Amino acid sequence: MISLLLSQWFMNRALQQPEVLPDAVMAVPATNWRLFTRGYNQAALLSKHIAHSLKIDDVSVLAQRKSMLIAQHKLAREDRISRDLGFKIKALPRTVKRLVLIDDVVTTGATLMSLARAIHCQYPHILIEAWVMAVTPYKR
Repeated sequence: MISLLLSQWFMNRALQQPEVLPDAVMAVPATNWRLFTRGYNQAALLSKHIAHSLKIDDVSVLAQRKSMLIAQHKLAREDRISRDLGFKIKALPRTVKRLVLIDDVVTTGATLMSLARAIHCQYPHILIEAWVMAVTPYKR
């Protein structure tokens, strides 16, 4: 399974700097439509394996995303960046000081930034990082 291989790669990279290991991981939530069409959330699979391998919490279920009328990938870069994705964050464990957001593909970073802002508004003391599988190049 590719999610297991990729999570092992992330874990090996993370263990090279054990002093900065996260306390928890959170997958970027997929929209309901994306879950329906794919049948799974790629980021959630990665998050689950990474949490298990590093023996840390997977707090993915604590983030919810509102459904979008227009899919993020169909919007122009400027529209993606300015769009509020309406993430809702439930109560994170008090032990979380360093949180890693897991995503499969980043194009503009708008989704990760929106999720990070939602978390930071409620938990300004938490250090937030992002680990992603792939970054699409910016086309000018």
